[in-house]
Amino acid sequence: MPRSDPFFYFIRDEIREGRSPEELEDRLWKRFGETCAILIADSTGFSRATQQHGISFFLAIITRLRAMARESFERHGAIFWRAYADNLYAEFPAVDAAVDAALELHRRLDEAGILLGEGDPFGICVGIGYGRCLRSEFEGVFGHQVNIASKLGEDTAERGETLLTEAAFRELGDQAGLTAIERRTELSGVHLTCYAVWPAGDSRTQCPGFAGPALP
Repeated sequence: MPRSDPFFYFIRDEIREGRSPEELEDRLWKRFGETCAILIADSTGFSRATQQHGISFFLAIITRLRAMARESFERHGAIFWRAYADNLYAEFPAVDAAVDAALELHRRLDEAGILLGEGDPFGICVGIGYGRCLRSEFEGVFGHQVNIASKLGEDTAERGETLLTEAAFRELGDQAGLTAIERRTELSGVHLTCYAVWPAGDSRTQCPGFAGPALP
């Protein structure tokens, strides 16, 4: 158990008090629940780059990524963000802010031109969810939308891609500067709809995994 983490100590104490699962659920949400947009990003090429160039090569890249992420996340009002290995986690008060931060970070990485090898650009894959979650001071947030955003960012999205859960897409405000396409995917045996978004002025006509026309 993380040292002095009120979240898990609360759960431990509730179990000792003999709370039923229903009581524990209710008390957890009342004390630690919040609603936010969740951004989870995974970097590309970790295994490949470390095998070819060594761990210090990739750690230098990750250090640059974290510096860019800090600037972009803070500029767009992240509630909290953290990095673990080659992954990034951030929560925002609104989906628009999370999307803006993700697209800005993609752009900055493209402009930086970081290469893992000849013709092998470094980038990130992003998943964004929105909904109620439980916050641990030390371990971040837990919840259904967190799980889906994690799967989208780490297992589904490709380099340079930002995927939104259905809940996140419904909360997206002004889409005038965006192009979006609907995608269907399967996560842990469950069929889900997600949405790829990118800047309307982008030269691409479709994203990886294109599954239909751009949404109006």
